[in-house]
Amino acid sequence: MNGSAVRLSPLVALIAAFYINIAGLTHSAIAQGTIDFRNLAIMGGVRVVDAPVRNADGTLLLGTIFRAALYGGAAGTAESELRMFGPSAGFLTIAAGAGYFAGGTRTLNENGVTVTPGAPATLQVRVWDLESGPTWESAVIRGQSSLLTINTGGAGIPPSTPALLIGLNPFTIPEPSTTALGITAGLGALLMLPRRRR
Repeated sequence: MNGSAVRLSPLVALIAAFYINIAGLTHSAIAQGTIDFRNLAIMGGVRVVDAPVRNADGTLLLGTIFRAALYGGAAGTAESELRMFGPSAGFLTIAAGAGYFAGGTRTLNENGVTVTPGAPATLQVRVWDLESGPTWESAVIRGQSSLLTINTGGAGIPPSTPALLIGLNPFTIPEPSTTALGITAGLGALLMLPRRRR
C-alpha cells in the first residue's frame, strides 16, 4: 500500500456506514445524561464548583450523619416534581473537608425520569440530618439548594464526561420549625412509654 489511501468499494462503504449509524442509534437509545455529584471541583487549580453546606448555627456539615442527594428532572420540571437520582452521599469526615460531599457519578434514569445525554436537566441538591429522618422527605432537619439547569454529560461517542454542578451556590440548612420539633419530641415520648402487659 506504501502509505496510499485504501479505497473501499461502494458496497463495502455503504455497509460500514450502516453499522456506524446503528452503533450511534444504539448508544443514543440506551444512554442517559450523567452528573458528577460533588460540591467541590477544581480544574486547572481553579475551584469551578465550591458550594459548602452549613448548619443553621453556621458550622460546616461534617460526617456521614449528614446526607446529600441529587434530585432532578427534564429542564423546566417543577421543584415538587423532581425525583432522586442514585443513593444519598455522606459528607466528608475530615475537618479539612467540612461542608463537602463527593457522591460520584449519577445517571439520570431513575424513578420514571430519563434525561438524554447532553440535554439540559433541572437539578437540586437536598441535604438532611439522618438523625432527624431516614430520607429528605421525612427529615425534620433538612435544606436544599436553589434550582440549577445544567447540560448533562454522556453525549457523543465516546461519551462526554459527567457534567459538573457549575452554578451551585453554598447554602444553609435552616432551623426546623417549632411545630416540626414538637411533633418529633411527641413521637419520641410516645415510643418511650412503657407497654402494658396483657
